[in-house]
Amino acid sequence: MKKYTLPFIFIISTLKIFSQSPVTIEVNDIVDGGDSFIISTANPIGVFDIVTTGADITWDFSDLTPLQQDTIYWVDATDTDPSYFLLWFSSDIAEQFVQAFSTDSFSIEDVYNFYDRSADKFKQTGIAGTYLDIPIISSFDDDDIVLDFPVAYENIDSSTSGFSFDFLGLFSFTETRNRKNITDGWGTITTPYGTFNVVRLKSELQVEDVIESSGVEIPFSYASNEYKWLAKEMGVPVLQITTQVIAGTETVTRVAYQDSARIITGIQNVISEDDFLVYPNPATDRINISYSGSFITEIRIYDVSGKLIREYPYSNELNISDLEAGVYFVKLYSENKLIAQKKMIRVP
Repeated sequence: MKKYTLPFIFIISTLKIFSQSPVTIEVNDIVDGGDSFIISTANPIGVFDIVTTGADITWDFSDLTPLQQDTIYWVDATDTDPSYFLLWFSSDIAEQFVQAFSTDSFSIEDVYNFYDRSADKFKQTGIAGTYLDIPIISSFDDDDIVLDFPVAYENIDSSTSGFSFDFLGLFSFTETRNRKNITDGWGTITTPYGTFNVVRLKSELQVEDVIESSGVEIPFSYASNEYKWLAKEMGVPVLQITTQVIAGTETVTRVAYQDSARIITGIQNVISEDDFLVYPNPATDRINISYSGSFITEIRIYDVSGKLIREYPYSNELNISDLEAGVYFVKLYSENKLIAQKKMIRVP
């Protein structure tokens, strides 16, 4: 009997090629009606490597610690409140969102994000919720294409979308989004939930919001990036890091990942959205600052370009009458460390 021995270098090369096969995401790999996921949210104030990407990358986020956990439910669109029925015609599923859809001028509660899930695209088609306990809905003028299938390494796609809300005739809110999706990496990722073969999708968002009241329009534009690590049959990203871009500098604003149920231990010196309030907003002459905690030493106000406009020692009330009309960021600092920030609108 003859023996055939393959060259060692051939075996190693073949195994390497096999092990490096990139993941491709199809519609059957993503969320569907009836699914639910435990999502942990980590402290965004930290050091996160969002720069490293490319082919056959190993990402290690195993040291993430949850600040809180939520269970996110996805339902068939027709299982939502009947007052949202106009969105049923353009949507298959809806996400029962745990956070309010809010700016510093209004808040929509009990939010559902509506999506159309098809073989070629996963796109957002509408938003619904309640304002002052009254149901309101908005159908997108053009859909926001969240995923364009197949999601494969080096694919690029883009979309422009928009929607608007009328708040009981008191004022209106309009948003326009320009999204560019770039599948810029693949490899393996480790989180507290496990290790997964993934592709990384970077979504660059340019957003323009306009609030209109009594014929006066207040525009606000900003840029943000979403970094999503997607694995086959996992439904939603195993990790998503969201950033805001100001003057070319990215600041991490949210870190969320799939997880198992855990006991959340208390973490000191972290301010949640509800613990930091700026009001009235919009404001004319003065704003009030409310926060929970005793470690804030300084307040800084920045414009939308990232330029520092004012610095104050901590105070519950600030005089802003000398600021020009526009949009600003109010940031809380403790010993030069950013703790939290809020958007503030100064009107004439």
